[in-house]
Parts: sequence; structure tokens; C-alpha cells
Amino acid sequence: MVIMETENGRDYMNIVVQNLGFNYPNGKSIFNNLNFTINKSKVLSILGPNGVGKTTLLGCIARLYLPSQGDVFFDGKSYLSMTQCEIAQNIGYVPQIIVPAFNYSVIDYIVTGCAPSMKVFQKPKKEEYDRAWCAVKKLKLEHIAHKSIMQISGGERQQAAIARVITQKPSFILLDEPASHLDMGNQMKLLEILNDLAQEDYGIVMTTHNPDHVFILDDQVAVLRDEGNLISGKSRDILNEEFLYGLYGSKIKVLNIKELGRMACIAQGIL
Repeated sequence: MVIMETENGRDYMNIVVQNLGFNYPNGKSIFNNLNFTINKSKVLSILGPNGVGKTTLLGCIARLYLPSQGDVFFDGKSYLSMTQCEIAQNIGYVPQIIVPAFNYSVIDYIVTGCAPSMKVFQKPKKEEYDRAWCAVKKLKLEHIAHKSIMQISGGERQQAAIARVITQKPSFILLDEPASHLDMGNQMKLLEILNDLAQEDYGIVMTTHNPDHVFILDDQVAVLRDEGNLISGKSRDILNEEFLYGLYGSKIKVLNIKELGRMACIAQGIL
């Protein structure tokens, strides 16, 4: 269980998922004995069909749910021994559906990401708002910063939620199907944001139904299957046509598009 590794002479943190399993209260097993590593400066896409437990797995990593077996280690420490505040200082979580508790302005919503580093009942001051504005500028959200969080589009709210997590200053950002309610343009903007964050040394984990998004990011993938087991590695090494047919039961072409400089998934037409 060594968590600090060295790459090109530089130490970096990672999260190690070890023998992780989750059962429903009725005893039904969703997944078991899952083992994989989440590295900083990387994007890990958790891929799989409906109902295999992708959201539950992400929730276990964020300690929203307690696993039935196994553990998750952050920087050499079991997260079962960490306080919720310690976890929030290191791991940021963006749910699939963003439902703010109050009708904040966007900037006031984003500044709530500072809460894990603030004292109880402390109000945000200039330092916290400066952090929030840095995140606003990073995601180019100045034009909506003073609008109501309830009155912006779903794509804008998703980006505001990511800005809020950046303000939190975690080492890792977990996102549950962040592209599921976005149009094509906002999906591409989101993937570009996630790629940029990884280059800035964040560790990014997202769940997705779309294998083409995995190819666009061209990084790591962990595939959760119906049997409750998982296979992980480089996306281009795992996601071939035979594998995707076994995963989804549909014929999907995997092509190397030279004009795009990447692999791509294309569903075959309906005849």
C-alpha cells in the first residue's frame, strides 16, 4: 500500500482503491474486489452500461457511501479514518444533477466551495472571494457571475459546480456523468476543461456512458461490467470493437481518425 510514487523525480499523490465491494441492505452485491489507482495529472473515465454501479462506485470513493468490503487510501491513509472535513479538503465531488440549496448568485454559490477550509459559521471574506473569482476566470464564467444560479442553463450550472469544486482546492475532482445533460458544444467544452485541469495537476475521475468521450480524453479508463468486476488501463488498449460489443451488446465501430489525431467510436446505422 505505497501511495507516494515518483515520476521523473517528482513525488505525487494518488488514491488507491483496494478490494472494494458494495452491497445493498438486502444483501445484493453491486460490485466486489475492485482494485485500481487514481493518479494526479490524469483523467480516469469510469465507463459501463446502465445499472452496473458507476455512481455508487464514485460515491464510495468520495465516502458518500461506506463500502461493504475493502478500503480507499488517500496519501497512505485509509479514508475510513479521515474526518469528513479532511476528505473535503482533498476530494471534490460534482453530482450528476446540481440542485443548489438556496437561490445564490453564481459567485456566491462558487464561494461556498471554500467551506472545508473555513471555521464553523465563518463568513467568506475577500480571500475566499478572490479564490472564487480565480475559478470564475479559469472557466470564463464572468458573464454569469452575478446571475441567479437558478436562472442559468444546465451547461452553465455544470460549469459553475466545477468552479465551486476548484475553489475547494482539492487534489482530486470526481464528477458523476457530467456530460449527460449537455448539448454537443457544452460536452466538448466540458471535456476540454477536464483535460486542462488534469494538466494543472488535478486528478480527474468521471463516470460516463459514452466511450467516445473516453477516446477524446485519451487517458485512463476503468470499465465496470455487469458481473460486478472491473478492468482498467489505457483507453486505446482496452476499448476495441469486440470489447464494446460485449459491454453494450451493440455493434460499434472503433476507427483511427487521422484528421482528428485520435481514436473514435461510431455506432453502426439502423438498417
